[in-house]
Amino acid sequence: MNSTRWDETWHRLRDWTNGQTPSERLSAQILLHEGFTSLEPSHPLGGPDGGKDAVCLKDGNRWIMAVYFPRGQGQFTAIQKKFSADVASANAHSPCGIAFVTNQELTLGERKSLIESANPLVVGLYHLERITAILDSPPMGDVRKQFLGIESEERPEISLGGQGGLAPGAGGGGGGALGTGSKGGDGGPGGKIIIQGSSGLAPGAGGGGGGIVGDNKKAGAGGGGGDQVHLTIEPEEFDELRRAGFERAEIRVGKGGRDGGPGEDSIVNFVTADGRILKSIVARGGQPGGAGAQEISSRVATKSDIESGLRVTTLTLADCVHLKNGLHYLLGAGWDNYGFPTIPFMANWPLACSIDTGSIEPGSSLSLSVLVKDPTGFQVVEKPFTVICTKGPVSRPNHVIPLSFTGSQAGVWSIEVVSGEIALGKLSIEIKGPKSDSD
Repeated sequence: MNSTRWDETWHRLRDWTNGQTPSERLSAQILLHEGFTSLEPSHPLGGPDGGKDAVCLKDGNRWIMAVYFPRGQGQFTAIQKKFSADVASANAHSPCGIAFVTNQELTLGERKSLIESANPLVVGLYHLERITAILDSPPMGDVRKQFLGIESEERPEISLGGQGGLAPGAGGGGGGALGTGSKGGDGGPGGKIIIQGSSGLAPGAGGGGGGIVGDNKKAGAGGGGGDQVHLTIEPEEFDELRRAGFERAEIRVGKGGRDGGPGEDSIVNFVTADGRILKSIVARGGQPGGAGAQEISSRVATKSDIESGLRVTTLTLADCVHLKNGLHYLLGAGWDNYGFPTIPFMANWPLACSIDTGSIEPGSSLSLSVLVKDPTGFQVVEKPFTVICTKGPVSRPNHVIPLSFTGSQAGVWSIEVVSGEIALGKLSIEIKGPKSDSD
């Protein structure tokens, strides 16, 4: 900040001289930053506001915003009197809660007294210390400059994190990387665009991937973009909703994703008076950007590795496989046949696999694949995976490989583990079709 005082924000808020209109607009920005939505100001330029400076929503519930920005610190009795009047006015509008934004200092005891006096209303107290902390956070730099005239300090920075998607539904940018042999992350895919009529817009950009510094690493991939939903409800459908008891539309605008997290879905629910949902429209939020990771170059197995003891020790299918702390936990394992009610069929099986790496050098990374072949020997799927040779007298890492494929032939199928041209293990399973009446 261009100020000699480290607490300049605190001083300019407490010694407020900008009047009512800027204080209401500043308060609105603070609440929007804090997760309130659909904020509707009353009369910031002056005029009767019915006892509310603004109406807004939080988690789908109706809140009233009340603002109190006198010049200088006042007596608690004056703050209490203003708050009580705002609560009384707010109750006329049957809200869930009241957000009281003020430039006044409040002790813990005073805060407790105000909150208890408003019961049963939920109270959000945005007092001097709290709004100072909010306005001093980096995302609020522009708001602080606009309303308090405090410039942010410009510091040189290197940004390796990928940029989040800028257009609605856009995928996020992949993260940057610094270091020998390191790679930038892939950009995220764009979200789906669902069109059911004329224009509309739903934000849903994907997050940027995480950056990374170091050799032989890969930056995180950008997150996938969220959906755009363009929807027009035809008059006939709207008449049906009314006949079914439609009273109101409840809207939740999804929050943007934070570091390492996804964006929230945006939802419109068409609701009856008793809260029954008749119709929902959902625009999926963007996916999180990926974190950077160490990238290890792998190789295929050699004859020398076989001589060193490389082999498959466990290969089995199960109803459920859970890998925890390096151990397999199996339910319904050890099949030799599996029956499907229809042919063609779709199989979704977890394969438990243990690899003994023998005396191969610890830290070596081997590229293996699981191949699924039908009774004629035709390969229908390949699932690559990596085995890291661990240090110790016995190195036998466990893996779970999800297999998903379709087929149209009954008979004996094979599941093989290979590395390059070397076959390491094989599991045979008989697939049976639906039983005939004569069976």
